[in-house]
Amino acid sequence: MVLILSNVAQFAGSVIDELEVHNKRVVFFQTSMMMEGESIIFECFGNKSKLLANIDDQIINLNDAEAVWIWKPMIVKELRISPHARYINMQYWKMWESIASILRDRIWVSDYRKMIEAENKPYQLKLASDMGFTVPDTLITSDPQMARDFWKYCKGKMVIKQLALLPKEDKVIFTVKANQ
Repeated sequence: MVLILSNVAQFAGSVIDELEVHNKRVVFFQTSMMMEGESIIFECFGNKSKLLANIDDQIINLNDAEAVWIWKPMIVKELRISPHARYINMQYWKMWESIASILRDRIWVSDYRKMIEAENKPYQLKLASDMGFTVPDTLITSDPQMARDFWKYCKGKMVIKQLALLPKEDKVIFTVKANQ
């Protein structure tokens, strides 16, 4: 079985069609359907544990997955803008982390842990530097005075990037040139 975790049904459909041509059983868990009653379930009773999904009122054992494709499993907008968005977002991503841990010995297309590492800007810079790449002078800080001093050091020629998207907002701040 191939497990697809995604919020993009249109693109997943063409992948599903191709896998079925090759006689692969496919389970598609569309993350946006979590608002419609579909769910991920982890059970541990005695010395037996199961990772399950409820899809169209059918319980599917995800432990049977040979491979997992995770692609844009974004949290649905209704949950991102709720008053409890920060809490919901943390629980949502911890769920994906748990699935990645439980199914870590499967074949992953876009390994969840590697996806998280790829979003980690300080880690990216450290790896690039360790590998001998030239990286721009960089400061990541929560100290306003250090940021002002760095701006002066750069003679005002620097860019500002956010470390992560805000889960509560449906907006992105792109990399921008710093202004005074």
